[in-house]
Amino acid sequence: MTGVIALKVEFIKRVGEEINLLHRHIRILVEIMRDEKKKEREGQTPGIGIMKLSKNLNIPDHKVRYSLRVLEHEGLIVPTAHGAVSTPKARESMEEIKKSLKILSQKISDLVDYMEEVSKKV
Repeated sequence: MTGVIALKVEFIKRVGEEINLLHRHIRILVEIMRDEKKKEREGQTPGIGIMKLSKNLNIPDHKVRYSLRVLEHEGLIVPTAHGAVSTPKARESMEEIKKSLKILSQKISDLVDYMEEVSKKV
């Protein structure tokens, strides 16, 4: 999923904005973890900075900075002199994040089914 969800109904628009934000946080976390693996293979010190994340993901640096603060607050990354690195909690949380997203996806699918059913009756 790329791009921004553009919606006109305000309460749904807010949910869409939160989904976009969640997507960005996850993309940044995954990029940090990928960078660590690459540097580990190459024998380099782990860590990736804001500018490189911004460039790699094509996300403005101020948005990367905000996502890094959120991820740090959640205990998923820590700042170092070489840039952000993931914590053991990040790797442990990946499966939980995936399961949570599947549950949310199912709830949305159920809601779509419900809306299709009731829209025929109203």
